[in-house]
Amino acid sequence: MTRTDVRLHQGDFVLVADGGKALLLTNEGTPAAPRLRTLHVVEIDNPPTHEQGVERPGHFDKDTSSRRGAFEAADLHAAAESRFAATIAQMLARECTAAGTGRIMIVAAPRMLGALRGMMSDGVRRKVVAEIDADLTNKPLDAIETLISKH
Repeated sequence: MTRTDVRLHQGDFVLVADGGKALLLTNEGTPAAPRLRTLHVVEIDNPPTHEQGVERPGHFDKDTSSRRGAFEAADLHAAAESRFAATIAQMLARECTAAGTGRIMIVAAPRMLGALRGMMSDGVRRKVVAEIDADLTNKPLDAIETLISKH
């Protein structure tokens, strides 16, 4: 869901996320001139799988003959990203409930956007008014405000 006609109102949340960092922001400005303030920053240390010290995958006997098969190696990096998406979805649900906000804009890297869609509760999903597939987690707030004001 990408709606380009949605503008942020005062008090709306903006979630900016990628596979290792998430910013939960709130708009203190107007729809025409958003002014974002950081509420939470969440980061994980998630190096590539090959740097996480995994052992070689195990083997198994395919049948009674001497043929053997190998288990697929676990992608620890992707698993950590999935757990991170679940953590972010829980944080978003908690903050939306506490603040009573009715609107959320999500700006996320494409993989994280897909993961978040699967992790968000129905209540949070109904509050999402726009999704932007862009990785802006390391951009300054004014660059994020500029992108949002164009949508």
